[in-house]
Amino acid sequence: MTAHTATPCLRCCTQTVRPHAKPGRTARWLILPAVAVPAGLEISSCSRCGCEYPTPEQRANLDRELTVSGRAILRQSAADAIRALSPVLSQRRLELLLGLSQGYLSRLLGSRRSRTHTPSPTLVALLALLASEPTLLRWVERYWVEQTIRDKQSEH
Repeated sequence: MTAHTATPCLRCCTQTVRPHAKPGRTARWLILPAVAVPAGLEISSCSRCGCEYPTPEQRANLDRELTVSGRAILRQSAADAIRALSPVLSQRRLELLLGLSQGYLSRLLGSRRSRTHTPSPTLVALLALLASEPTLLRWVERYWVEQTIRDKQSEH
């Protein structure tokens, strides 16, 4: 498909599928339902019904852009949750509670230039949940204590 030749849309059967770049588009990335697609990124789509038909090259460009944006969202969301939890619990205590390596949360909070660590969507969701309901921290602590007690009891 070239930029000059329209191809038929499989949905509305018109000859209007061409590469388009437009603002306001979003796409799913991993668990994130709506990551912004850069306004200048061309994706072949029908100008009548909007159905998209990305070429392999366009798909690769889109995946690359969504990965950069999605990772930034995960890092920012994690940082926001860590900061919200800091009055309640030290970073080290939170790392111990969640089984994270020492200093991991500090690395997530590093300056924007040095942020090379991207937390998993699962960790971000857990941090956000704990930040929204800090009383759950006590539940997590009790859970691990109970698991330790059960493990010791099963040994005997």
